[in-house]
Order: sequence, then structure tokens, then C-alpha cells
Amino acid sequence: MLLEGEEMKIIKAIGINKTYGNGENKVEALKNINLDIKKGEFVAIVGASGSGKSTLLHILGRRKKSKDNI
Repeated sequence: MLLEGEEMKIIKAIGINKTYGNGENKVEALKNINLDIKKGEFVAIVGASGSGKSTLLHILGRRKKSKDNI
């Protein structure tokens, strides 16, 4: 149940992290990403090439639970 003045969130992600490789080759594609998208909002994810946009969308599109809070 929503409280008065509270908007329904259709996506809520807390603390998303994604690392590729290890050691000297370790790359943090996403580090502690939080995202709330409310019903009726339009959202654009923009950034430079290689900044993690597609990685974020792939993680958000997972149908099964991950270790991140989505």
C-alpha cells in the first residue's frame, strides 16, 4: 500500500556493482549504482562509450534475483 504522497516505483535498484576481470585487469563497470524509476516517468541513460550504460540495462533486465537489490 502506498502512503499519501508516495509515488509507485516501477524499478528500484540499490547498490548495483559489476566488475570485469581481476588483478591488474580488473575494471569496475558499475560501482554502487542506485536507481528509482516511478510510474509515468521517462528516463534516458546517457554517457560516454564504455561508461556502463548497456551493462546497467542488462542487469536491470534480469528476470531472476541477483545479489544486488533490484
